[in-house]
Amino acid sequence: MLSYQRKQAIIEYMETNGAISISELSELLTVSDMTIRRDLKLLEMEGLVKRTHGGAIRTQVTPHELRFEEKKGFQQERKVRIAKFAVEHFVSDNSVILLEGGTTVSCMANSLHPFRNLTVVTNGLNTLAILKRMTPYSSILSSGGMLRDISHTFVGPLAEQFFAQIHGTHAFFSASGYTREQGFTDPNMLECQVKKAMRRAAKRSIMLIDSTKFGNLALLTTFLLKEMDVVITDDGAPQDVLEHLQDSGIQVHVV
Repeated sequence: MLSYQRKQAIIEYMETNGAISISELSELLTVSDMTIRRDLKLLEMEGLVKRTHGGAIRTQVTPHELRFEEKKGFQQERKVRIAKFAVEHFVSDNSVILLEGGTTVSCMANSLHPFRNLTVVTNGLNTLAILKRMTPYSSILSSGGMLRDISHTFVGPLAEQFFAQIHGTHAFFSASGYTREQGFTDPNMLECQVKKAMRRAAKRSIMLIDSTKFGNLALLTTFLLKEMDVVITDDGAPQDVLEHLQDSGIQVHVV
């Protein structure tokens, strides 16, 4: 059996079973453990599996985009913890911050009311609704553009052009998934393009990502790890992922 045939057989088996050991694969495919380890390393480089001690698990590929309402309640406690940490450590009076419209970042909006002379720029409709009570003390700017109902975000050329005119101190992002090979990924091209425009508009970029997203792979790469200055996650993140993030040289916070 050729290498590509073995890799296809491994993927097909893992689609059904989720995880498998090296010894099982070696017996199934009648090859050595060393050959299986080499195949799994190649599959991991392609973002298709994640190697574990003595085997591998299938990398989850996000099949479709969830609605904002569906995502909002998922892992809410972790998202709130991450968001509060971001506000406490990376937001200050008189700064200009950019908040993209994801559910984790939108949790930051509830903690911004103590600040004064803050300028908050967002493409998130839900975030905008939360921020409206801050208007006596801070400036709130919305990108406008085409409203995506599924994500409650403004996207498209108008939104991108808007952010091209902004000069922010910090931009805060979330993502649908992260793998070492593909970086931070999302399911929609329009969302990706607006996020890229927001990153270009700020001096520092901060990723807020809960631990359930590690190992998930969505359709498109939005950012490579090196494009982020800071990653904030929760204490459920796998140790090997945390070590990988820290070894990359970026600032990592676990809350």
